[in-house]
Amino acid sequence: MPKKISSFFSDIIKQLKPIHIIFFGAFIAALGSIFPPFKIKMPYDNGIQELSFNPFTLLGAFMVAFATLVQNWKSSIKTNSILDNTILQLQKLERLTKRNEDITEHLDQASKDIVGNITGGDSYVVIQLVQNLNPNGITLAVINQGKYPIRELQARIFRNSDFNRDKERGLNPDILSLSYNLMIELAVLAPQMSKLENRNLILQEGITTWNIFVTSLGLMTTQRMVIFKSGSSVSFACKISHTITDGEYREVYRDISKNFPEEYLHELG
Repeated sequence: MPKKISSFFSDIIKQLKPIHIIFFGAFIAALGSIFPPFKIKMPYDNGIQELSFNPFTLLGAFMVAFATLVQNWKSSIKTNSILDNTILQLQKLERLTKRNEDITEHLDQASKDIVGNITGGDSYVVIQLVQNLNPNGITLAVINQGKYPIRELQARIFRNSDFNRDKERGLNPDILSLSYNLMIELAVLAPQMSKLENRNLILQEGITTWNIFVTSLGLMTTQRMVIFKSGSSVSFACKISHTITDGEYREVYRDISKNFPEEYLHELG
């Protein structure tokens, strides 16, 4: 029987909350207004002084103060727990946001790569003159400057002196566009790769200026090449402009041989 009673009171105590103790303490303190205070006589140097106190009021006040302190402490722990949980959730959200950004960036790059592999992206072609490889003419190196393949490549090379002569003769523009001196056609040119093309064209002594128009699935560039030949020595200067819109160009490449005469640089335009 005593164990059952002890267990009963133990369960009650476990279920008690600070707010219950506060109400109970306030009730006990209220009893102090019903019952008269206790009076105690205390001896002092100048005589006997009577002290009065109400145990109900003191006990109730202590219970209220203690329960309030416990409740504030528990609230503080709960608040800290909420703050910690909030911080963890924010950190998790930040990680998820970063992961989403990485996925979005990866998808954007994948889309660019798909388009680039079809259209060539920002790749462009450089045509350079290679010396001493073709005793019966010239050798041209067609180079892909970029990370995407260039498909259905067509390069039309016009010698300015011939083009200007035909233009002065009043040839139709459509016919002029077909009056090229050389044509290079490639089905595909892999990234950062080159292909050598031999042509039976003899370079003239002095200055020769070429305009090279390159087109492909997604590419349109203009290359101007100025070639200087003196005996067996050949040097060149070239620049490449990328067509942005009709009549608007942006220079993307420039190369000048070390031994190219400076007085002919103006031919680049």
